[in-house]
Amino acid sequence: MSALFASVVLVLAAATGNASAAGWQPPVNAETSDDAAFATEIGVDAQGSAVGVWARHVSLLDWEIVAASRPLGGKWSAPVSLSGNQRSIQFRPKVAVDPNGNAVAVWLARPPAGSGNEATSRRLWAASRSPSGVWSPPLEIATASGTEVFDVVIDASGNATAVWHSFNEGEDDEPGSFVRTASRPLGGAWSAPVELSGTNGANPQVAVNPNGDVTAVWIGIDPDTQNTVVRSKSRPAGGSWSATATDLSDDVGSASGPQVTVDSQGDATAAWSYAENGDRVVQAAHRSGGAWSQPTELWDDPTDQGFPEVAMASDPQGDVTAIWSSFGPGGHEMRSATRTGGGTWSSAIALASPDGGDNIGAAINPRIVADPQGGLTATWSAAVGPSPGIGVTENRRLQAVHRPAGGAWGSPVALASPDDLWAAEIAADPQGYVTALWVGTSTVRSRVFDPVSPLLQSVAVPAAGVVGEPVAMSVNPFDVWSPVTTGWDFGDGGSGSGATVSHCYDAPGEHTVTIAGTDLAANTASATRTIEIEADPGAGSDPCAATDPGPDPNPDPGPRTDTGPGPGNDPDSIAPIVAGLRQSSSRWRARALGRRPRLPVGTVFRFRLNRAAEVKLPFARIVPGGAAEPRGALRMAGAAGTNSFGFDGKVRGRTLAPGRYRLTVSAHADGMTSPGVSIEFTIVR
Repeated sequence: MSALFASVVLVLAAATGNASAAGWQPPVNAETSDDAAFATEIGVDAQGSAVGVWARHVSLLDWEIVAASRPLGGKWSAPVSLSGNQRSIQFRPKVAVDPNGNAVAVWLARPPAGSGNEATSRRLWAASRSPSGVWSPPLEIATASGTEVFDVVIDASGNATAVWHSFNEGEDDEPGSFVRTASRPLGGAWSAPVELSGTNGANPQVAVNPNGDVTAVWIGIDPDTQNTVVRSKSRPAGGSWSATATDLSDDVGSASGPQVTVDSQGDATAAWSYAENGDRVVQAAHRSGGAWSQPTELWDDPTDQGFPEVAMASDPQGDVTAIWSSFGPGGHEMRSATRTGGGTWSSAIALASPDGGDNIGAAINPRIVADPQGGLTATWSAAVGPSPGIGVTENRRLQAVHRPAGGAWGSPVALASPDDLWAAEIAADPQGYVTALWVGTSTVRSRVFDPVSPLLQSVAVPAAGVVGEPVAMSVNPFDVWSPVTTGWDFGDGGSGSGATVSHCYDAPGEHTVTIAGTDLAANTASATRTIEIEADPGAGSDPCAATDPGPDPNPDPGPRTDTGPGPGNDPDSIAPIVAGLRQSSSRWRARALGRRPRLPVGTVFRFRLNRAAEVKLPFARIVPGGAAEPRGALRMAGAAGTNSFGFDGKVRGRTLAPGRYRLTVSAHADGMTSPGVSIEFTIVR
């Protein structure tokens, strides 16, 4: 599948060479009910299929964890419950997905009702899903009470690793906060927890490369200064955790919010916030070949306005980009810095600031992902306008920004309305599409960043034509995520729209026909063909007047205008559409009566199909009062594009009597049926 889409992109680039800036597809609902939701997470596999998890409200104080899936270009499935009869879900769930579609979800919950332990603190639970989409029953993997911040990853072989910290007794009955970890091989059971931190460990994060090498970071306390420091341990694939933790930050100030990313070579980068003498600093360290570097300062904010919140992503080339929120002269700013593989960090640049007209207040929950081509997409949640005051919920909006591989950051765009309060979680697939998932007003919303232009397949423009004779032209446009609006420039000042068109040239000469396709993310593609129009000595002063069919009584419906979930216009994944139904004559005879009739004998029905389908043609006689009486139906195999059907007035061997009739054409394919399109005609004696 990855190779297929890579080839599609290459063919498109070579054939069209004219694509606009990519954008976001319209938002859709991933949760179809109006139950309140909280805290989303998302992961994608190598085929672009997504798995989303979130907490859904059940009753006054009860929540459940649910999951849904969505194939590339398709719809979100109905959510299924992962947590069963657990109640009082406290914090966001997390999910990790491997390239083959194996998934693992973890979440915090109190013990299930009826267990006798309902009053105890939160525990960490997990469920696993095979590529077939079946989830396992929930399993408690952290039995220690007071579980808090946690994280989970899965490697390319489906092996999962979870980390968490909990407030409880240690191995020697020493109270404290401990960072622990457990692992689960594909198809196996979770291991017993292993303690990583000793006492006073908190806020763990974990990253894994495709080979299964795992790196964990967390916050510990220096015993001499009592300042918080960033610490790390690693575990090679199939091996054991390192015996001693490495301190990544120094102990002069206090660190918080560590994040970690690992590239495909196993090189790790950690970043965190740091407070020293009133300054708020963003720092990072890099590990290559086994040893961690000294911390590098990415940003120094002397305003003492709280710890910046950091997010990071690494691409397959080894480049690492960090983003963070900081307090600038006019309010919160989003900033970014990049370190090329084996190089040094760039200077920090602003992605969004109040001074730039973005009018953002407190910016929180930054997220960033890298696609395999090196493109970056970042999102965050920002307050809009002035603060509404103490105790009043501020208006927030989700913002997103993209940086193509080798390019510069674009301008931020509003990903969702101000009513969509919660931050988006994002994931990138190998094709370069990015899926965002967030909690909107009482539901869960999703949106896809689409950087790929439509594909204009099977462009059919004749090499030659004649003045005054209509020329049929067609194209089969394709886009993974949405319908394609197709426009035609015939090269003589005329234009048309739709996948199938006909045009009459009124003067001889060579003309360049340009076909343009645009998807719902405003990506465009174009193709050109040349047609030579020959003169017709018998053509009049207005040679195309007699061929003008006038307005189409059943025009092509064009692209969908709904914003609900659904596939793009892959011919094998969308419902068939009947368009442009017309006939050669609306009054005709069923048979000749010995001499040449004044009216034609029979008629020809023509229509267009967006895809191959079985076509049903039921005939009904219109009787006084407007009622229609069925007179039988015919069937035919319809092809994508223009179809014609010669009708002599016989339906299954019986000739229709003179009168008024209605034909309703519909198409059926892959369990989907088009709306019927009707046309009326009269048979005379």
